[in-house]
Amino acid sequence: MASARLRKIFHYPEDSGDDEYKCEELDEEGVFLVALLNSRIFPTNSSTEQESVIEGLRIQNNRRNTEYRTTFAVIPLLLTLIFIPSVFSKAPNPQDRVFSFFGISSLIATAYTMKYLPIQRPDSRGKRSMQDPGFLVRIRKLLLLANTAICGLLLLMYIFSPVESSHNTQQTVYIVPGLMLAIVLLAQKMMVSINLNHLESLRYSYKGV
Repeated sequence: MASARLRKIFHYPEDSGDDEYKCEELDEEGVFLVALLNSRIFPTNSSTEQESVIEGLRIQNNRRNTEYRTTFAVIPLLLTLIFIPSVFSKAPNPQDRVFSFFGISSLIATAYTMKYLPIQRPDSRGKRSMQDPGFLVRIRKLLLLANTAICGLLLLMYIFSPVESSHNTQQTVYIVPGLMLAIVLLAQKMMVSINLNHLESLRYSYKGV
């Protein structure tokens, strides 16, 4: 019932052929709207009602994104502790020390990417933005490329390490940076799964239609 209510609030009156397509997009993007509408039944389809729904969504979405950024920035920093023994061991294998530094660098880069660097959002049609991405977005791409290369190197080190090696158990930590990077990228994808700008583009007043 809430989904039907949502479709009634946000739709195009001039093109019935596009209604079904837009409503399908709203079904995907309206997870938080359904919860909001289940607890609040609005009496009219006014512009104020639409604005209040979108504003409530924006607050909830921003809160969720803040929680994601904080959580998935702290976890990589905590995981750097697993590489500390190799770095400060009294008689470390030089190779282990180098790759431990790589692991620490990768996890720090992952935390920085999640916490501070902006996420490039697609336009309302789902395409990549054609605008100048900006300095921070370029830095994010370069940092992500370097981080991916480090994770790949650590993964190869783990794969080709001798099974009988006494350091094999310790080298299993080399797969941690790659796993953490994959989890963070998935979290960022979830953060952009709801496009509030698209909902705002569907907003209109019934007056004058």
